[in-house]
Amino acid sequence: MINLLVPGAGAGGGGGEGASGWRSAVERRRWLLAALAAHRAHVEAAPEGGLPELTNAGASRAHQRGRPPLRGLVQLQAWSGATVLDALEDLRLIEAAERATNKP
Repeated sequence: MINLLVPGAGAGGGGGEGASGWRSAVERRRWLLAALAAHRAHVEAAPEGGLPELTNAGASRAHQRGRPPLRGLVQLQAWSGATVLDALEDLRLIEAAERATNKP
């Protein structure tokens, strides 16, 4: 699970300052986009235009080695794509709340 309020929560690593634990909103945004970079590359390259089951480590390793996907695996999983969209929406809401709080 990605926790955008605490650096590295659920993703390893982190550190930071401020109310949310991040040194800046830019740092948080860069971290999330970097964490999602492989997902974006997969969506752009996949003929289905989506993500397979995110927790299917065996299929992921096969795909990374250039082999065809394992038989019987769902290559387009709505839940996986929805999870990425949820993280991006969380980021948008957090940034909107911070902008509202920081208004003069």
